Amino acid sequence: MKYFDHNRPDIHYSTGDQVIKRISINRSKLAMLYSNAMTVIKEMHPNYFIQDPTEQKIYQVHVSQLRSISSDRFDIEEEVKNLCDIIKCATDFIFDTESDIHSHIPALIQVLIVQEDQKLLLVLLIETTHLPDISSLRFREIQKLFQYLFRTGTNLYSWGSLEDELTRFQIYQLFSVPVPARIFNVQYIFTKWFNEYINKKSNDNNSNTTDNDDSVIINAPEIDSELFLPPIMMNHLKVINNELWSLQDAIAYIFYKHLLKRETLRSWYLPKNQITEFQPEILSIDRSDYP
Repeated sequence: MKYFDHNRPDIHYSTGDQVIKRISINRSKLAMLYSNAMTVIKEMHPNYFIQDPTEQKIYQVHVSQLRSISSDRFDIEEEVKNLCDIIKCATDFIFDTESDIHSHIPALIQVLIVQEDQKLLLVLLIETTHLPDISSLRFREIQKLFQYLFRTGTNLYSWGSLEDELTRFQIYQLFSVPVPARIFNVQYIFTKWFNEYINKKSNDNNSNTTDNDDSVIINAPEIDSELFLPPIMMNHLKVINNELWSLQDAIAYIFYKHLLKRETLRSWYLPKNQITEFQPEILSIDRSDYP
């Protein structure tokens, strides 16, 4: 996303202009994000009708909520400061990291920012192989972002050991491990909970003369036959092999969905000469799209 110029006096937009719409995240005027690019389809200054080309939705927006897209600069410092304001107002964060499939270089940190009473879930993507120079102001601002994420009193959740994952990223000097925040290994917590739950359910069924259907129907590839094992048998295999539940298996047995791993196996790392500068990405997920 390119920088949007908001210093022009007496801003007017014309039909066909590319703009972005401001999204207020909380009461702080500093903590604001912006939508993807939209097109002005009707002008009634100071109000404009804009259309989202992805969802084909039309919005009526006041001019104060719009910014034009410029191709000549990107104010990374302002964007990171806005993100810091959002992070300071939150205490729960879900982490995941990825390494390049070929070189195994730590390449991507994903952070879901959990906010209460907000319709949008924000996901921050940090491509660590494209960071600015370590002596630059931009780099220090990104370091500050991690200081807020890892501050005392925040809760960090991950599937697996987040300490181990973060340790691999210390080479970028964004933070040091251990961090002051509380860390929760959801994989370990889930494995312990599911074993207790399935044993209790089994005992309840044994004391009940009514037949209980213990089958699981999952929309998964036929070659992955292990996913069709009854929950008690699957859990027994995990226990005797001293194996934690994978996220794919957990999703299958709790939500009856097959989670593809293919999308995470990517060439996340690109040579420096293919990237001109660091550009943070932040995604917004609408809570209403999920049960």
